[in-house]
Amino acid sequence: MRLAMSRARKWFVITGGPAAGKSTTLARLAHRHGWRAVTEAARDLIDEELAAGRTLAAIRADEQAFQGRVFAEKLAREAALPENEVILFDRGLQDTLAFLRLRGIAAGANVVELCSRARYMHVFLLQQLPDYQADYARSETPAEAAQLETLLEEAYAGHPLTRIPPLPLDERVELIARAIRRT
Repeated sequence: MRLAMSRARKWFVITGGPAAGKSTTLARLAHRHGWRAVTEAARDLIDEELAAGRTLAAIRADEQAFQGRVFAEKLAREAALPENEVILFDRGLQDTLAFLRLRGIAAGANVVELCSRARYMHVFLLQQLPDYQADYARSETPAEAAQLETLLEEAYAGHPLTRIPPLPLDERVELIARAIRRT
């Protein structure tokens, strides 16, 4: 499967703990600048399963299997994307490593290998917003969300990474847009 391994690709990751404002920031960036946005695979899978009548607890009961499905979906999405345009991802492949570590699950050798080869032009780690808001798809506590932020930074070691503070939305968007335009 083709991976984002070349530094020449302008593929960027927007990541962070749950309720850090990733999806909102990504949508605003894409809308304002005309960049392609790839939605969060985990949320899309959760939405699909909830629509089929499953509960969040049932969907996440086997976290390793769930993360495997999410990872496979991310791989498939990346394989289908053009290599010559700016693309923004709501979570990249390495997010799977962080979520598995959060739950104390060892990543399989194949996942580790594919993550070690997957490269993004830049990773933007959105720091947690001050008022954590749970929703229908989030199973993490505020403490786990904070821990996940650290695990995500570790998972993307070797990538250019910028921590984006909990600023108002338009300021976050402009900070990220300036960085993308400089690449």
